[in-house]
Amino acid sequence: MSVTPIGWQSPARREAILALLAARADAALAQWARPDALTSSFDHAKPAASVESCWMFDARRGAIVVQGPENGFGELGCRLVGLATSDGLGIAENLGRRAFVDVLAAICGVGAGECAIVRHYVPAAEQMEPRRGTVSVRWQIAGLELTLHLDSALCEHLLPRIRAGQANLIARDVAVTTTSVEVEAIVGLGSIDALRIADLKPGVVIKTDARLDAPVFLNFGGADRSALNGDLIALGERRAFRRGNTTSHEELT
Repeated sequence: MSVTPIGWQSPARREAILALLAARADAALAQWARPDALTSSFDHAKPAASVESCWMFDARRGAIVVQGPENGFGELGCRLVGLATSDGLGIAENLGRRAFVDVLAAICGVGAGECAIVRHYVPAAEQMEPRRGTVSVRWQIAGLELTLHLDSALCEHLLPRIRAGQANLIARDVAVTTTSVEVEAIVGLGSIDALRIADLKPGVVIKTDARLDAPVFLNFGGADRSALNGDLIALGERRAFRRGNTTSHEELT
């Protein structure tokens, strides 16, 4: 049985990715042309049901499937140098290809040398499905319209999710400030008739029913409940406390 991973991108994540693409594309295009000479805008696009032939931009950390006109590189190169039509020598096409690779590399946050473009690429139908985390956007650049399909790996690279337990933890003795607290030990000694208290003389020994293993409860800072439980033991000539069960940290806070 095959299992299909479910990984739709939320509307908030799609908006954040769209804004990130626009900002990075504008910064990269500024290296190729004046802002007033080359306009660029991004918008949401409907997922493609099927794509017969397109380009695939492999950025190693993810991939972008690009839909556009077959001569898209040449058109982009013409717009960069201000030509109405292609020069026929391939100069405009090569220029457009370099600019296109540089901009997509900047979008992906990698160097141009780390990327590869596969032309006449035919993606599998499931590769374009939103349920697999694909985000589809429409990119209009100087009148040229392209559709970009970003796979889930690239979306995660552009906008990493903060997962449960992923936060950096520090040691408790570093996170918790050291302080001193008053410790009160309560030992049950049994009971005595109140009328006998007045008859007690200095030095009188009162036998109690508290054994050496009597339960002892420690209260910190005047708390109304015990923080440590244990029992009373003999340690040389002194009585000592042997730790038993400890309450949870949630109860102590």
